[in-house]
Amino acid sequence: METKTNKLEILAGGTNVIVQFDDQREEETVFVRIIKLRQLQQYGQLVIAGDEAGQVGLFTGKEAAWVEALANESAEKILEEGQRLNADFFVRWAARQAALGNMLNEKVHRLNSPTSPPNSPLNAG
Repeated sequence: METKTNKLEILAGGTNVIVQFDDQREEETVFVRIIKLRQLQQYGQLVIAGDEAGQVGLFTGKEAAWVEALANESAEKILEEGQRLNADFFVRWAARQAALGNMLNEKVHRLNSPTSPPNSPLNAG
């Protein structure tokens, strides 16, 4: 299985996956998308919560009822493709968030440090 997003997928904004349903309806082709920056926090929350159904919905833009009707193998295909398409961007986003959190923690620690000079900008209220 391919692990990196290819240029055609980037240009298209994702890839197509053929899915099947538990209720024996016709198979369907669904577009699994590269999620946008604004959706990365939501994706992270779904990952932390272990909400794979939510991830499938985010990757496809489909409602919960559609996701629930998927055959398990199809849901797994969507998850694999969605995670593959979005892993690199998500990891870079998470690293930026962690770095920002570390920087803010350091500043708060300095603010609360008894060694900060009284007239320091860090102590300005």
